Amino acid sequence: MAKPDLKYSVGARDLQGECLVIPKNKFEAKALRILIYFARHFAAFAVLAGGVANAQTDNDTWFAFAYNTQRVATAWAQLKSYESLNSDSFRLNAKFTRNRGGQVVGKMDINCRNKDFYFRPNGILSQAAPWASIPQGSGLGSLAEYFCRRTAAKEEWGYKRETQRLWDNISPSEEPSNATGNWVQASNTDESEVYYNDKVIKGEGFIQAALWVRAKKGDRSAANPIDTQQYNWINVDCKSNIYSTFVQFDKSIEGAWLSPEPGRPGGAAMQIRKLFCK
Repeated sequence: MAKPDLKYSVGARDLQGECLVIPKNKFEAKALRILIYFARHFAAFAVLAGGVANAQTDNDTWFAFAYNTQRVATAWAQLKSYESLNSDSFRLNAKFTRNRGGQVVGKMDINCRNKDFYFRPNGILSQAAPWASIPQGSGLGSLAEYFCRRTAAKEEWGYKRETQRLWDNISPSEEPSNATGNWVQASNTDESEVYYNDKVIKGEGFIQAALWVRAKKGDRSAANPIDTQQYNWINVDCKSNIYSTFVQFDKSIEGAWLSPEPGRPGGAAMQIRKLFCK
């Protein structure tokens, strides 16, 4: 295996000896969650380490969820292949790239309560390899968070009954880019630039608002050649400093609201809550 890039931390190895790259900081983990929305508009894209890419537009799309330290995709899943195994687990078709070349196609089982996964190549009924923990902040973790919402173990992923108004919500009927209000700058740092639209939608205990986010490039390398920008919807809670982000990995599956997360001090969610939760 190539020497790890010290700019990134490396998570648990998968069953084929590859590595799942975890974002090196909270910003990269945030970029993974919010910039995932790009899959709806572009045929191929990459987020900072641990991101995802979509190379097709039909129901057989192989959706990349893991990268090596050189930011080259090493693992993919077919999202439309989702199969519920029991109240806590599900299965996806998946494939991995070997270090020595070639790919292995098989089934990937994810246990939402234990937060681990198991990959079995096609043609093999069983193998002695153990289950592996899902790396926190990884692309695989984001896939698990999306699908675990459908299981009895959803609370383990932050889908709590007391915040159900944020994540158990209908999909937005309009594209966030079509918001008719004024775009107000919420923040502009070395890492990102964020605007929110002041034409908000008031719900029962929350505010729904459109965002425009630009994740600025952290270096000038060929692996990170351009800035990444996109529009998105968020539900901002009016009782506490949390919000939920709407994502749709691919057109072959429905979009959903992710589990709530804390708003950053002075960030867009906190500003929206202060201005419109009255």
